[in-house]
Amino acid sequence: MSKLNDAISEIANLPNSDKVNIKGKYYTTVDTRVHAFRKHLGEDAQIATEVIHHDDTRVVVKATVSVCIDGELRMLGNDYAEEYRAAGMVNKTSALENCCTSAIGRALACCGLGGGEYASAFEVDNAINNKAEAPKVKEKIILKKENKEPTFADVKDIA
Repeated sequence: MSKLNDAISEIANLPNSDKVNIKGKYYTTVDTRVHAFRKHLGEDAQIATEVIHHDDTRVVVKATVSVCIDGELRMLGNDYAEEYRAAGMVNKTSALENCCTSAIGRALACCGLGGGEYASAFEVDNAINNKAEAPKVKEKIILKKENKEPTFADVKDIA
């Protein structure tokens, strides 16, 4: 695992001039983290994405980071990202690409290659400045009767 530790060390020691400044906080971009990961692990590693859900409203992507140990790929970390197509200018044309990048950044963070906080620079900036509220969904409430376990009949839809 010394190659991964070398990549982690490279990212941890980057000067702020090589990072993105968002409202006074510095973030290492996903591109920079992928570059360090590849530089140190090369073909002995894999970053894979899988589209979990996509429709006209939202996209969900899973990213998995694996390394080759004793000739076998082993997962080091994985994570998900979700984007709404109507949220911001980037997502109107490139929600899938943005979601993949965010998922990769989060999976790399699971492996120690974080960007500064457990979110991509774009996620942080978007959440602060642009992201629309998620659509409202129906909530469920469970009513407990006389110290008995609730049953399916006890679940009521509320608006």
